[in-house]
Amino acid sequence: RPKRRTGIARGGSVMGQLEASAEPGQWVDAVAMLQSPLRRSIFSYVCRADEAVSRDQAAETFGIARPLAAYHLDKLLDCGLLRSSYRRLSPGPGRASKLYYRSDTELSVSFPARDYELPARLFARVLQESADSRVIARIRDLADELGRSLGVRTQEATDHLPADPSDRLMQRLSSGGFDPEQDGDRIRLRNCPFSALSGDFADLVCEMNLALVRGVVEGIDSAGIEAHADRGLGRCCVVLKVTSA
Repeated sequence: RPKRRTGIARGGSVMGQLEASAEPGQWVDAVAMLQSPLRRSIFSYVCRADEAVSRDQAAETFGIARPLAAYHLDKLLDCGLLRSSYRRLSPGPGRASKLYYRSDTELSVSFPARDYELPARLFARVLQESADSRVIARIRDLADELGRSLGVRTQEATDHLPADPSDRLMQRLSSGGFDPEQDGDRIRLRNCPFSALSGDFADLVCEMNLALVRGVVEGIDSAGIEAHADRGLGRCCVVLKVTSA
């Protein structure tokens, strides 16, 4: 299976980013593809899978016929939300299976057009090139402060949230785009919400992100959970360790 990248491939200049931007109509079409609840569920299933997904796997998971699964998967492929590869799933003769995995494409639609990434990239470049430890420390402090504020607000919320602080933490991280998944005593964050910047400014963004997540954990008062740096391909640079029940 092709490796997932930690961020979208970027050109060397800001103008390169603008020239590589997709037409808004392309993203509108992609959003429309997710209008179907079944197709949206299939897309989420493929995105969360550890390995590329076959048509048979999708069909079995959702209890639908293989041709219908193939139809929805290929629709998602055609609009750029998924990518595909071919591989034999069993030894011996036979055709390779078509497998689907999450695209690195980021989907964003706004009318009129907005581009917040452009100034963010400029700011990040200036900060990274300054190499001023006081500036980086200030970014960490502000990220921690923001994370605590988000955590406190989440902990104090009463509507549509579980009572347990650990469950609230999972929901807060999920709503923030981190896609958390608990695996034993680890909570892995399967998605980086800042991947558009982390590819080129990994040190800066990951320092900020770790402080932000630590702040959220402390703000929610999730006792027995600690956030640590753990950079890995295709996922967030932070992992949460459950140290006690």
